[in-house]
Amino acid sequence: MKWLQPEILYRAIFLSEPILAPDGKRLAYLRTRIEPREKKSYVSDLWLYDLPNRRHQRLTFHTRARVSYPRWQPLQKDGRSHYLAFLSERGEPKQGAQLWLLPTEGGEAQKRTDLEGGVRRPKWSPTGQKIFFLGTPKTKERTKTEGVTEIHRIFYKLNGAGWIEQRNDQVFSIALDHKKPKLLTDLEVPVEDYTVSLDEKYLYLVTRLGEEYGRVPQRSLYRFNLQRKEITEILAFSGPIWNLSLSPDGTFLVFYGNPLTHGFGTRSQVYRLDLSTGQLRSLTAHFDRSVGNALNSDFRVPSSLQGPTWGPDDWIYFLATDGPVCSLFRVDPDGHTIERITPPKGSVEGFSLAQADPTLLAFAWMSFTQPTELYLRRGDKTRQITRVGKRIFRGWQFQKPRKLNVTASDGQELQVFYLPPYPQKDSKESRPAPAVLEIHGGPRTTYGDALMLEFHLLAAAGLGVIFTNPRGSEGFGEEFSTAVSKHYGERDFQDLMEAVDAVVHQGWVDPDRLGVTGGSYGGFMTNWIIGHTHRFKAAVTQRSISNFVSFFGTADIGYRFAEFEIGETPWENLEEYWKRSPLAYVKEIQTPLLIIHAEQDLRCPIEQAEQLFVALKYLGREVVFVRYADENHDLSRSGKPHHRVDRLQRIIAWMKKYLLDSPIKSG
Repeated sequence: MKWLQPEILYRAIFLSEPILAPDGKRLAYLRTRIEPREKKSYVSDLWLYDLPNRRHQRLTFHTRARVSYPRWQPLQKDGRSHYLAFLSERGEPKQGAQLWLLPTEGGEAQKRTDLEGGVRRPKWSPTGQKIFFLGTPKTKERTKTEGVTEIHRIFYKLNGAGWIEQRNDQVFSIALDHKKPKLLTDLEVPVEDYTVSLDEKYLYLVTRLGEEYGRVPQRSLYRFNLQRKEITEILAFSGPIWNLSLSPDGTFLVFYGNPLTHGFGTRSQVYRLDLSTGQLRSLTAHFDRSVGNALNSDFRVPSSLQGPTWGPDDWIYFLATDGPVCSLFRVDPDGHTIERITPPKGSVEGFSLAQADPTLLAFAWMSFTQPTELYLRRGDKTRQITRVGKRIFRGWQFQKPRKLNVTASDGQELQVFYLPPYPQKDSKESRPAPAVLEIHGGPRTTYGDALMLEFHLLAAAGLGVIFTNPRGSEGFGEEFSTAVSKHYGERDFQDLMEAVDAVVHQGWVDPDRLGVTGGSYGGFMTNWIIGHTHRFKAAVTQRSISNFVSFFGTADIGYRFAEFEIGETPWENLEEYWKRSPLAYVKEIQTPLLIIHAEQDLRCPIEQAEQLFVALKYLGREVVFVRYADENHDLSRSGKPHHRVDRLQRIIAWMKKYLLDSPIKSG
């Protein structure tokens, strides 16, 4: 059983974007794999599943490109969809993904755009004769000095996208019988999301006009008259808005929105806007869960098909995280009734409905022991239509984590999970095992019934894994998720320590051989923990925060995040910013520490790791700093495959060195 090594990632197949044709007879989806030669990139292709014949067919063939955003043409007069639109980087990847059209009756895909910076968020017009999309128009630039960039907006960079000062996304369209796209909007600020009215006379846009764009989180909905080029605000919202969806009769807009009433811990909700009266209603006001999938996994390709989606039955379908699972729910148009559609287990990764068949549902689903597979559900019968997991992990049977219901010292119920080491071949050791505490990021994400390859690899290496959802996690109600705001390092730290105590009490864990690791907020908490206790004998901090004072001005969203989570600004509240910074307690750190950080991380900039490393080196502590070039905050999830494997190897080796291979030192 020793063959389960980080290199298993090279065999991965990631399924995503299951989208049903409007007639319900075909399903398009994406299949992503690791480029087989150099193993430094990903390749994805568009596949088709014929429902009546139960047959899979590969539609695109490219050895180095990725495909995304497949979208079916709406039904035409003959009752069929004749094209699949999709985005692909084939040809010139540095130019960005471009729009392609694939005839569904056969033939080669046709490239329809050639925009510098690429194309984003394609949507068919209601008639199916045009495709709308976001892209940055060419501008007459001022004479520039090479290597010099002039910045004007506070929101000028974004993790994973880089410098976005010049990326001013606007709405374009291209007709099926035209060769060139047409620029429809020309605003001073980027369009973040949009949709099209049924008569195609209006666009509904999400942005914020004026100089406040990017400085504050508020967003507005605008109606844009395509003929007159006039823009009118129809809704001012107190937070972000995304995933617009127009009702089948064109009278309502539904979207996800977060009012930020209680800061970043506020739950996101499904909202309905009456376009004739301007009345706004939350359809999930009495549903104490945040919409969307907050479950952590390092073995997925995220899907854009997460709702809210108007169903052919006139209900609105959406994903929501409920404790350690993510399920598909639906709500009636007035928000009176909410129903769970998929069972309360695993993680629904994306879904779609068929316009012509209200009984049909397609969805992608994973669990802690199974990678993402595709399913079809008709009525109350569900059928699995892919089996990639057996191919990837042939010969290996994953264990399910064991669950403890723990009552915290303040009376709050916590869900604690643990995965004992997998049986070790030829091992004669009978003493309690070492274990690693894993801490998720966010902090408003969740550990649960979704595959974490890292956990299984640690267990296969002889290291148990402890994981839980402390205060601040998503999926347990708004009061739970907001509990850490302006209280970092307090109740969340206690929850984690009490979770470890509860698992140690089970008897299989050696309390003198504990390790700790986490990324982002989990990296912050790793830094915090080893500065406040010496019970852990090894630590790995990843993409972490060490200094909230500098984080405020260097992270892409630092000024927003820190203001909500710490309170005010560093110049108004410097004492509190420093008090919540792990660097303030660096003299207390004795635990051997491995620091892992990506050089292009703009969410938690690498200067956070540099400060911690230099301080510990200055103090003569045991620390190693590993930097990954050309990677961002998402290294562990979507970084280059060979870097992801290297990272996993280093984490396992570090934990084994201090928890398995070193003499035990108590105290």
